[in-house]
Order: sequence, then C-alpha cells, then structure tokens
Amino acid sequence: MLNRKTLILAAIEATPGVDQVPVGANAILATEPNVVPLAGQTVSRNNVRPTLGGSQHIHVGSHVQVTFKVELAGAGGAVDDAPAWAALMHGCGMPGAPSAGVSYDFHPDSDSTETLTIYYFVDGQRHILTYARGTFSVELGKGQIPYLNFTFTGIWNAPSSVANPTPDYAGYVPPIPVTNANTPTVSLHGYDAVLESLGINYGNQVVHDDRPNEESVKITGRETDGNIVFVAPVLSVKNFFVEAQANTLGAMSIVHGIAAGNIVTLSSSRAQILSPNYGDANGETTLQAGMSFIPTDTTGDDELTISTS
Repeated sequence: MLNRKTLILAAIEATPGVDQVPVGANAILATEPNVVPLAGQTVSRNNVRPTLGGSQHIHVGSHVQVTFKVELAGAGGAVDDAPAWAALMHGCGMPGAPSAGVSYDFHPDSDSTETLTIYYFVDGQRHILTYARGTFSVELGKGQIPYLNFTFTGIWNAPSSVANPTPDYAGYVPPIPVTNANTPTVSLHGYDAVLESLGINYGNQVVHDDRPNEESVKITGRETDGNIVFVAPVLSVKNFFVEAQANTLGAMSIVHGIAAGNIVTLSSSRAQILSPNYGDANGETTLQAGMSFIPTDTTGDDELTISTS
C-alpha cells in the first residue's frame, strides 16, 4: 500500500447514520490527511485467577476520526455557486446557502441536524464514517496558501478492501496565496491591519455517544476563538490595548481574492481582541493577540460568516 494513494469522499446523509454511499463526484481534494481507524477506549475484564497475568480488554465506544486540510478558495463559477468544500461545512453545523447573484454564505446553525458519510481510502483499504460531524479552523499566513483544517468524528463501520474509485476534483479552484495583491481587505475594529497571520477556530464540541437505543455523534457546544498577528500601529492611530481592556466588540472583515468566483470573505460584527502583546517579525514590531467571536444575545448564530463570491 502507498500512503500517497489516499482518497476521501464525503456526502451529506439523507438520514443521519445511514450510509449515503459517496462516489467519485464527492471527492475531497485534501492535504495532510490522517485517519484514526479505531478510536475509543478499552476496559479490562479484571478477572481474578490463581496465577498472575493480565485480563482481556474490551473495546467500547469505538468510532473513527479523520483530519485533513482543504485549500480555501471559491467555487470558480457564478458568484453564488457553492464551493466544492460546502458539504464539509454542513457537517460542522455551519451550512451554506446562496444569496442570489451576490455570494454563497455559511452561517452557524445551532439547530443543524446534518451529518455526513465519509469514505477514507488508503490505497484500496476503505474506512467508513457514518453519522459524521466535525469542526474546523481557518489558517491564513502571509505568503502561504489559506486552508480550512477539518476534524470529523463518525460511527465505526468495519473496514474492507475496496478499490479506490476515480475521484472528480473538477469543482476545486486553485488557491491563491495571502499577499498584498491577493488579500485586499484586512479590517479589524475599523483599522486596516498589515497582516502577518490569522487563525480562527470554529470550536465545536463533538461527542461520540454509544448507549442503549442510541449511537450518535453530537455537537454539544461551540465557542469560536482565534489568534491574529499584525504590524503594530502607533497608539495615537489605534490603541488596541485600550480596546482590549474595555472588552470592546468590533467588526472584522478579511477579503481574500480579487477575481469573481474566487473570493472568500471572513466577517464578524462582534470580534473581541484578547491580551494583545508586542512581538517581532523580521525586526518590525507586531501585535499578537487572541480573539473571541461573540454571538448576539437574542438571535445568536451570527458570530462568524464565511462567504464565497
């Protein structure tokens, strides 16, 4: 077996937990894939015998976990087309929908019931996750390809030898690196920041549960946070220390891409800066800070929006 011959397929399940049988058209163009084929715990029988020695261990709570990265890019067609990685966002409780003629928008949904079937092939060895749900993070760094990093948990199914299907990656658009020309907007609390790096962790709490009358994977909580590094402004222009100490919530907007069909926007109206500190980037003073993204108290599910256009 060759590790390079790894293939991931993912499809939204019509019925949670029922294998959707993804095909080549559901292929995920992934980077750095990894599978834990038999996650869970073991319990010891702990039997007493007239001799020394260990007891048999019993696997409990068996499930499967997969991780991988997907390049963050648009759909490549009309501005309101769904990007090729859209199904993955549905499995993370952040479903998308078109805003006709404008964009395709992903918003948090605390009531989402969507699940995925994921097939993970290692050169003809197939591992199946049903009832899969997950979480993700966003990774942007200057001069680097932007990524979505996914982690999925699903119900264990017996693996088997099945030839890799032929994948169809036609929906994936080549990414563009994070540069001055390609990333025209980095606005934080009304300040145009010179960005070094940005990370956003969607922060789903994903739990596999196996008990009488139910085996499922649930999203039981969410706390979206992150970190940012940018060139430090002089305090007379923008004082992020004062804003952080005052617990100020402000807008964030990151626009990456300049050609219609390959633009991605990350936005929040309630981004909080946490514990900013000075840093250094090639001799230039930077600010490095944690971030938290806060939903509104009444409606909620609005702390972060990811749009392609």
